[in-house]
Amino acid sequence: MTHSRQWIYFLIGLIVIALAGVAALLPAIPWFKQEPSLDKAATATVSPVRDIHLFTVEYNAKMNDKKAEAYRWDPGTIVLHKGESVRLHIHGFHGKEHPFSIPAFHLKGTVKKGQVTTVEFQPDRTGTFELICHNHLTSAAHGPMIGYITVVNP
Repeated sequence: MTHSRQWIYFLIGLIVIALAGVAALLPAIPWFKQEPSLDKAATATVSPVRDIHLFTVEYNAKMNDKKAEAYRWDPGTIVLHKGESVRLHIHGFHGKEHPFSIPAFHLKGTVKKGQVTTVEFQPDRTGTFELICHNHLTSAAHGPMIGYITVVNP
């Protein structure tokens, strides 16, 4: 090999070593650090929707030779986390129909016997709130038919 060819190989070797050294040092240079590019649509966390099922229930009893009945939500209390996505499925099990509201979350609807009425919401504050059936507000109307939604911090 000629002297000039050895010199070229020597220079190429030095350049390769120098580039490898620079490449190894780049992550340590503060201004060179790059955060990975994040596609917000691809990396957004989608909170799952929590499905909760409630039923309209009728209780019958005999008191002092009189028939008594009462309507209730079953379960009577549900616990949610503030900010979670909720899908409330209300099953019409007993009673012809139950127009209802959840005033705290500006929700209303009607559940009919044999049908399911679904409302979706995200509780935005903590506390205990009422689920009210407007057909059964008093004991004379076989109520009160009021359920409770308790919202807690996650």
